Amino acid sequence: MITIVLGTRAELIKTFPVMKELDKRKIKWEWIHTGQHNLDSLIKDFNIKKPKIVLDIPISSSGRFKGGKFLAVFNAILWNLKTTNKIRKSVKKLKSNVVLCQGDTMATAATVLAGRSIIFNRPKIGHIEAGIRSHSFTEPFPEEISRRISDFFSDYLFAPTQKAVENLNREKIKGKTYLTGNTVVDAVKDILYTIDLEFPENLRAKKYIIAQTHRYENITSPERLGRFVEIITDLPHNIVLIMPENTEAKLREFELWNDLQKENIQISALKNYKDFLKMLYHSSGIITDSGGVMEECAILGKPCLVFRKRTERPEAINAGVAELIMEKGSDFILDFLNRKLKNTKNLFGDGNASKKIVDVIQKE
Repeated sequence: MITIVLGTRAELIKTFPVMKELDKRKIKWEWIHTGQHNLDSLIKDFNIKKPKIVLDIPISSSGRFKGGKFLAVFNAILWNLKTTNKIRKSVKKLKSNVVLCQGDTMATAATVLAGRSIIFNRPKIGHIEAGIRSHSFTEPFPEEISRRISDFFSDYLFAPTQKAVENLNREKIKGKTYLTGNTVVDAVKDILYTIDLEFPENLRAKKYIIAQTHRYENITSPERLGRFVEIITDLPHNIVLIMPENTEAKLREFELWNDLQKENIQISALKNYKDFLKMLYHSSGIITDSGGVMEECAILGKPCLVFRKRTERPEAINAGVAELIMEKGSDFILDFLNRKLKNTKNLFGDGNASKKIVDVIQKE
């Protein structure tokens, strides 16, 4: 029995190709939903079965852990401890032989720790997207901590790039490392093949760039959030600003919301994944703090302005598809948006990562 554990939209986006590959080979599998995000719409969009076990009731808003910085961190740690115990019990109940987790969320680390704490008939643990590093525990927080914990205790390390393999080798991680590529390439190719790519009707401007920020270290800092607002309001471009609820709350709290009420800025609610990909496909680029979007930009050949100080995806920087802009001036940003990009569609894999992952599971 293969058990997949996940809780966020990003995890499901990068894991549903593995689920489909398991179905294709008629391998028995189930999945556990930790409850961090509401995934109902993605389950329907991706045409996958519902979770066998739901550990916590998903919330509709974009942020589960509210309050001040210390309160939010305390609540997150408490939730993680409880979730680890629930995952352990659920994995044992399903009699899992292999447990798969993805990425760098708290659910990822909780899954690995839960699996390792089973004394009798311990399942093998596979970490999808292993080995990526920003080399800073606070940039991003807590993702860098989660991914290091997950790699250290996993049996199978499915690395998305050669750089990730080198990181794991340098740290002398004991699990078996496999270079598979990133499953996001599988996901994007699958979705682009099935959706209508006509220009989205809800966009006011035909030529635009997208902007978004959601990371904890960015939206909880008045200085960083103010810098984000400064960057997008200085640009002469039409901008579609994707607005998660927790980001909007912080913009209002720090009295930055009114600065965004400009004619060239269209504020949009958080999109479902298919609509977001279509929007990115037609855009002239994006300003983002999302690591996954860096990969999607490489696949689609879109310039990616990364609103962060560090990144765990240096491949995108080195290939010229992305740049760190938090401390860059507007001239640099304008120049980058006009730059002609190289062909980077296979930078993070060839679209066969899911097949390679399932191959390993079957052989082992």
